[in-house]
Amino acid sequence: MAIPKNSRGGSPARDLRTGIPVWLRKGEARVVHTSLDESIKVDIAVVGAGVSGALMVDALLRTGQTIAVLDRRGAVKGSSPASTALLQFEIDQPLTHLMKKIGRERAVRAYWRSAMAVDCLRARISDLQLRCSFRERHTAYLPGDVLGVKDLRVEAHERCRVGLRSRFIGRDELRTRTTIEAPGAIWSSGSAELDPAALTAGLWRTGHR
Repeated sequence: MAIPKNSRGGSPARDLRTGIPVWLRKGEARVVHTSLDESIKVDIAVVGAGVSGALMVDALLRTGQTIAVLDRRGAVKGSSPASTALLQFEIDQPLTHLMKKIGRERAVRAYWRSAMAVDCLRARISDLQLRCSFRERHTAYLPGDVLGVKDLRVEAHERCRVGLRSRFIGRDELRTRTTIEAPGAIWSSGSAELDPAALTAGLWRTGHR
């Protein structure tokens, strides 16, 4: 991993976060890096030493190619520590809406890829024995402007049909599980939370072994 010695002429530096994120309350993550003051030749250059770059490099290392990681700030110093740290398989569009837009097969594939991504990350964290406070979580999709209660029932039914771990729960069960007062929700398993700074730093340290 390298920090360009002179980054003038590139894209302007931006304030990706302000203040100290809760994930760095014990201090910044320490990751080995060097200053890049001369040209180098590698097979692949990855720009950005946040969580996206770390996951990309973790996959690329298995190809056996030479890799350089470039970041003007250094590892885990950008927006990654400001993450909410929620790993949810639900994407921006409800499954029922996505089916209408791109078709059933493609919509189901998109949702399953997202669900499998959480499972793959869980397995990788276990394989590498990363200490990043990973915990499995359930999610409650509440009625709102996008999906009302009746729509949530239909959405839950469609998810169940394709094997996703979701079901509709009524007011009483929702209150018991969450203390939230609402007429119902979609209750799903398969999500998680973790410490994004610890995950990112752990991946980089593993890559240096």
